[in-house]
Amino acid sequence: MKNDTIYRFRSYAKINWFLKIGQQRTDGYHDILSVMQLINFYDIIDFYFNNQNCDEIQCNYEIPTGKKSLLGRLFHLLRELNPHIKERYFGVKIIKNIPPSSGLGGASSNVANLLKKMNEILQLSFENEKLIELSAKLGSDIPFFTTGYPFAIISGKGEKVIPLHQPPEKYIVLVFPKVGIDTSWAYREWDIEQEQQNCQNLPSVKNFLIDFNPSQIEKYIWNDFEKIVYKRMPEFAEYKKTLEQMGCSSVFMTGSGSSIIGVAPNQEKAVDIVKRLNQKGIHSRWSTTIYKVDSNPIIVKEGGEEP
Repeated sequence: MKNDTIYRFRSYAKINWFLKIGQQRTDGYHDILSVMQLINFYDIIDFYFNNQNCDEIQCNYEIPTGKKSLLGRLFHLLRELNPHIKERYFGVKIIKNIPPSSGLGGASSNVANLLKKMNEILQLSFENEKLIELSAKLGSDIPFFTTGYPFAIISGKGEKVIPLHQPPEKYIVLVFPKVGIDTSWAYREWDIEQEQQNCQNLPSVKNFLIDFNPSQIEKYIWNDFEKIVYKRMPEFAEYKKTLEQMGCSSVFMTGSGSSIIGVAPNQEKAVDIVKRLNQKGIHSRWSTTIYKVDSNPIIVKEGGEEP
C-alpha cells in the first residue's frame, strides 16, 4: 500500500564510445578508461512512501530487490546517513525499457537517479560532490549517471568523471540480442585473456584528451570486450556485420554487452534499418544521443493516480 503522492522521473541509458580495461585492482574492480554518452532511451521510475513497514520494489522485469541489491543498498545507505528517515519506508516502481544485462547501464542509471531524486524529495541536502561520493560506494557506472553530464570521460574504477564539451549529435540503432551478458562473466573472461597476452597499460586521461575531437567521435570507437564476446559468441559478430551491410557507418558493442550499436547517417535511415531488422526477427530500436543537459524534472501526482 502506498500513500497518495507519486514522484515520477526518467532514468536514461548510456553508450560507451570508447572502453579500455586495465589491470584488476586490489578492491576487485578493474581500472577503465571510457567515453560515455547518454542516449534518449530511458526507464520510468515512480517513487512513493510505503505505508507498510517494509520497502516495496516493483518492476516489469525480474530484477534483484533484496537488501543486497543495488536498490536495497541505496535505501540502507541513506538511512544510515540520515537517522530521521530510518522509520520511513519507500516504494519504487520501475517501468523498464532498458533491458537488463544489455551494457546500457540501466540498473546504474536507476540507482543514480533515485539517489538524486530522493535527496531532493526527502530534503537530505547532499551537495553534488557528496552524491557522487555516495554513488561510487554503490557501483562503478553510477557516478557518471549521478553527475548528470550527457558526455564524459570516465577513469579509475568509474568514479572519476570529467565532462566533455561538444557532445556528438548522432542517430543510432540499438540491437538487443536475445542473450544478455553478465558483467562479472565478461571481466573474468577478460582476465583469462590477459594472462595469455601482454596487455598494454591504460593511456592516461591527460594523454587521451590531447588529440580527442568529439566531432570525429567515430574514429575513437573501441571496446576491449568485443574480442572476448565475439570469440565466445559468434552470433554477435553477425549482428555487427548485418548493421554494416544495412548502412551503419560504425558498429560497436556498448559496455560489456550485449547491445550492439550502429551509427546511422540520419533519422530516415535509422528508422529504415530498424524496420528491416525487425522483419528479420531481430529486436531493435533507434534513438539519438543526448547532447545537452536534461533537467529531468520530477512529475508529482497527488491522489494515488498514475502521473
